[in-house]
Amino acid sequence: MGGIAIAPGANVGSQMGVFEAVHGSAPAIAGMNAANPTGLILSGALMLEYMGWSAAAEAIRKAVAATIGAGHMTGDLAAQTDGVAPLSTTEYAQAVRENF
Repeated sequence: MGGIAIAPGANVGSQMGVFEAVHGSAPAIAGMNAANPTGLILSGALMLEYMGWSAAAEAIRKAVAATIGAGHMTGDLAAQTDGVAPLSTTEYAQAVRENF
């Protein structure tokens, strides 16, 4: 799947599911608008798919892929990519929304 910041998570039982990002709370960057929300966004896509809303889930996955593919990413990924300026959490989320 990729790094911890972009990995979605799902715990699905026979009657319900819980969907969450794989990463923790990152207290070192709390309040700094620097977290990577990709794992949480993709966990939302897993939840929508679980609910039977496959088209919406696929649209979210495509929006995330288009955003990162265009070089729009948060600092953790930008630091690993030559020539990419990091976006804040808010700027990244807005870029994903624009690609939705």
